[in-house]
Amino acid sequence: MLVRLKTNNDIEGFASAGSVAADIMRTLLETAKPGRSTAELDQVAREACAATRAVPIFFGYRGFPAAICASVNEELVHGIPSDRVLQEGDLLKIDLGVEIDGFIGDIARTIIVGLSPDKLVSDCRTALSHGIAAAKSDGDLGDIGEAIHRTARQNGWQVVLEYGGHGIDRGKLHADPFVENTRMNCRLRLRPGMVLAIEPMFVAGSNARTKVAENGWTVLANGPAAHFEDTIVVTESGPRILTERKEE
Repeated sequence: MLVRLKTNNDIEGFASAGSVAADIMRTLLETAKPGRSTAELDQVAREACAATRAVPIFFGYRGFPAAICASVNEELVHGIPSDRVLQEGDLLKIDLGVEIDGFIGDIARTIIVGLSPDKLVSDCRTALSHGIAAAKSDGDLGDIGEAIHRTARQNGWQVVLEYGGHGIDRGKLHADPFVENTRMNCRLRLRPGMVLAIEPMFVAGSNARTKVAENGWTVLANGPAAHFEDTIVVTESGPRILTERKEE
């Protein structure tokens, strides 16, 4: 496994892309109201990317046909935007990746359309925070997954293991290492300069098994599902979130 450590200049490039991704995500979440279609959200993302010279990296990635992933209710990830109209109470997951000069920001959020977050959404968001906090220099990769899985277990949720986070490199959305949402056998040491996407996925159901829909993309869970993601970098002083909006 080859994990390239990023220079300070690299990190600032990833931070710039991450800030743009966070800005666009905020716009998407504000747009995601009852009566809007997921295709409309995709168009908003395309226009926002064009206005900031960002490339929507999902579009065309292994043939994916859209700028964002928009997954609703039991759809976990990789949902393809369509004419589907959002209803109040829909559990909407938006995943967005942007690239600027080869630097990438990858971010995902879950909301309940038109309503406040429920416990599933709040707990998955908390798991993201715990996973990020565990990404400490000289710790190991399993610390991240352990923190995420512990949050799920303590609150009665299933945690999806087939999918998870990943490394990010310049010009490469999915790089080593795979960031699992539990502690497995990987004892990879975390070192300053590692850029990682951390993404817990929780399911309110009897089990965490998933299947892929007939469209070949959309991952279906066995119950309502939540998904959060941020891009971070490991530093000597602790993890730094790269997909944050810059202060005005």
